[in-house]
Amino acid sequence: MIRMSAIREIISRGQHAILDVNPSVVEKLNFAQLYPIVVLVKVDSKKSLKEIRGLKGGHGTLLGR
Repeated sequence: MIRMSAIREIISRGQHAILDVNPSVVEKLNFAQLYPIVVLVKVDSKKSLKEIRGLKGGHGTLLGR
């Protein structure tokens, strides 16, 4: 779980947070006036999905800094 304050801190540094989220989180981000760019990734198999999800960084669902 990543806090809105952490996302705002990343934005204040002029960077973008890459998050693995579901539709309800997108709704919450919009409500908080943090308008996400949504990228849908199509995978060939469950194995590929697991490999992609294994790329997460050390900040929960945050992929990049």
